[in-house]
Order: sequence, then structure tokens, then C-alpha cells
Amino acid sequence: MNADVRAPVAGRVLARKVQPDEYPALAQTLVSILDSDDLWVLARFSVQDFDRVRVGQSASVSAGGRVFAARVSGLVGPEEPALLEFIARPLMALRPGMIAKAAVAAG
Repeated sequence: MNADVRAPVAGRVLARKVQPDEYPALAQTLVSILDSDDLWVLARFSVQDFDRVRVGQSASVSAGGRVFAARVSGLVGPEEPALLEFIARPLMALRPGMIAKAAVAAG
């Protein structure tokens, strides 16, 4: 059957768990959606490093010549980016697509 799938919130898709023409299982998560108007960074880690990253860990983000405090607030899987949220909203203008470096405190 054809069906329209609508998200309960506006946001950005972080990961898609099914492909077109696949049949999902009952109650299977179809997509992971970021519901946030806050500034955030998507950071990719190697598989070895990803195993040590945990939600809530302190992090730092370097962008535009400055360093900002952040924390890990979302993890999907080693093939998907981790979500880092800023502790305080940066005063400088950060733009979508801006290059940033992220570091997570060793846990």
C-alpha cells in the first residue's frame, strides 16, 4: 500500500532507517529527526573513537577561530554523525555548512 509518512515535528532528518519500497516492521523507527531551533554541530568519529563517545560527555567545537563549549546530545550509530549542542549560544554568527572541528572529552 502507498502511505504518506509525516513527522510529528518540524526538523532535520539525521538518519533514515528504511529505503523506498522496503516494508518496515510494526513500530519500527523510520527516521531520526532533530527537533531543535538551537545551534548544533554534526560530528563524525572513527568507529574506534565512536565506541568511547557517550551522550552527556563534554565536548568543544572550534569554528571561526574560536572555541565553544558543547556536549554530546545525540548518538545514532558509528556510521551516522553524533549531535553536539552548544552549552551557551555562540555570540558570533555560525552558518550552516561552516567548517568546524569537534573534540569530545575522554570518558
